[in-house]
Amino acid sequence: MSDRISNRILEYNLDGSFRRTVVGPSSTLPDGPSGMAFGNGNDLFVTSINDGSVLKYDWKTGTAAAAPFAAGLYGPSGVLFDKATNSLYVSEFGNFDGHTIVRFDAGSGVETGRFDAGTGGGYSDMALGPDGMLYVSNFYYGQVLKFDPANTATPPVAFAGDAALQGSNGLLFDASGKLDVVGLMSQNVFQFNANGTSVGELVPAASQMLYFPSDIALDPEGNLLVSCLGNNSNPQIPYAPGYIGKFNAATGAAIEPMFIIEIPLTSWIQPTAMLIEPYAVWSGGAPTNAWTSAGNWGGTAPVDPAAVRFGNTGGGGNAAPLNDFPAGTQFNGITFSGGNTTYALAGNAIKLGGPVVNQSENDQAIGLDLELVLGGGSFDTGAHKITIGGDISGNSPLTKKGAGDLLLQGDLSYTGATTVLAGKMTVSGFLSHSPSVSVKGDAQFNAAGIIAEALTIGGTSSAQAVPEPSAIALALWGGLSLLAFSLRRRMR
Repeated sequence: MSDRISNRILEYNLDGSFRRTVVGPSSTLPDGPSGMAFGNGNDLFVTSINDGSVLKYDWKTGTAAAAPFAAGLYGPSGVLFDKATNSLYVSEFGNFDGHTIVRFDAGSGVETGRFDAGTGGGYSDMALGPDGMLYVSNFYYGQVLKFDPANTATPPVAFAGDAALQGSNGLLFDASGKLDVVGLMSQNVFQFNANGTSVGELVPAASQMLYFPSDIALDPEGNLLVSCLGNNSNPQIPYAPGYIGKFNAATGAAIEPMFIIEIPLTSWIQPTAMLIEPYAVWSGGAPTNAWTSAGNWGGTAPVDPAAVRFGNTGGGGNAAPLNDFPAGTQFNGITFSGGNTTYALAGNAIKLGGPVVNQSENDQAIGLDLELVLGGGSFDTGAHKITIGGDISGNSPLTKKGAGDLLLQGDLSYTGATTVLAGKMTVSGFLSHSPSVSVKGDAQFNAAGIIAEALTIGGTSSAQAVPEPSAIALALWGGLSLLAFSLRRRMR
């Protein structure tokens, strides 16, 4: 997510929790980041609208290229990468009067063509349609124009528009082929059929859920994410704080209208553009169950780091995916999504840099050793069970979410705090270095294994019980279940 107040690029997990600052104070900052696009490899392109440039970063490290990818542009706003032609398209917004799309070779940065409509309106965002045509938001006129990428001399066609759509900005084609367009000034999301006829408001202005929406994206579950510059009654801060809302992409119904807001709490945010980090979906289409087999991921195996998702396999053997990537390969999240397939993940140890989420209708098992790194440590069981058979190490905290059960069977040497927000967490292994265990509300913490080190169960209560020979403070808070509880302090 680009934040135009601080000029940072921020990264969040798919559960909405803050992950890291990708481009921040120690990097070369864009001046008014307005658009973002992933390119080849680790390339991240960001338009810098106030200084007329496009900057290129390594999105994994946040390192900026030595020089701007492109400069001398007239208020560059949107940026779009076309992998098929290795082209980068940049729309010129200007002072609400830009009317040019500039095309570059994404590798060399050499300009390869210009699409000039001759009249302005401010070109804000772009999308490639299912028909291979280039669709562009014309902000001032509340329109969507259509260009032919194969012919720069062909004038654009006025594709779509409606009186109730004002300040057209972010746009995308959904799974059904309909075009969704953000109305920044009309404060809605409008929808058009594939032929450009109006369907009407998908997220209506009357819902008052969108305050100056800027961009839209589809998350891996097919939900619609909408970034909003925000609003505030204080006239000195007219567009703050900003936020990102989550909506049903088919109906427009709100799921979490304030999905992300002011995280981290260091300043107001005004989220402009959004990107979904690359993720791989297990299809189980290969004759082997190996993670490195591209056929198991629809043709493209995960690239370190990537989030991975497991759904229905349709193949019995491939319900036991085997991680044969080198030990220590990083994966930014594991999700079990949809259907009733029970998976048993096995193989080499991984670095876990994102949440583990069970959205399926069944219990799931992970037999891998996990090292919790930045962004990792959140385990959401949903309504069912997740069993972690491997050891868990690392320096991040561990948080249990969801109404179901989380069973930890291995040695637990992670050094972050442990928090049980909902459901039940059972430790049947050896919890050795977590400094505290907090159990909230009606959640349960079942210790069927060995708890070493001085721990505080529940965090803030002053109630204490001190068994010999350990010095263990047990502060009971909320629903707490202690089963076959053994307390030991290792001798050094």
